[in-house]
Amino acid sequence: MGFYTESITKQILNPTTGEIQNEVYTRDTKKKSGIKQGWTMTYIDYDEMLATVVKSNLDMKLVMHLKLMIKRDFTLTINITKESEKIGIGRDKLSKMLKRLVDAEFLRKTDTGYKSNPFMFLPFRPIDAESEQLKWKEEK
Repeated sequence: MGFYTESITKQILNPTTGEIQNEVYTRDTKKKSGIKQGWTMTYIDYDEMLATVVKSNLDMKLVMHLKLMIKRDFTLTINITKESEKIGIGRDKLSKMLKRLVDAEFLRKTDTGYKSNPFMFLPFRPIDAESEQLKWKEEK
């Protein structure tokens, strides 16, 4: 683990001479490793996936809606009938979009729903993204 130095330079008035001087404050900080928490992240593969999956504005809205439903543990649990009614689209449209996302390897079908690809998208404040990436590789 490495270190880096942060410094701030501030101009102050020297009370004895009346001149403006630079005063430098420094702080040594440890570099943190791993993935930063608290924000979502997409990879280049995500953009390529969008180019193949999205064919209309509605498709883009569906992908964005589904992406927001992905939980911190990379799971997507969805009741297609209820969700399609909530969004205001046909059940078959949502099913076809989920199939296209599976075909594009953005999602993987599981017993309880879907698992998102941790190499394409990291949800907000992901839980152990590095181990999820290892699991994704092993299950291929």
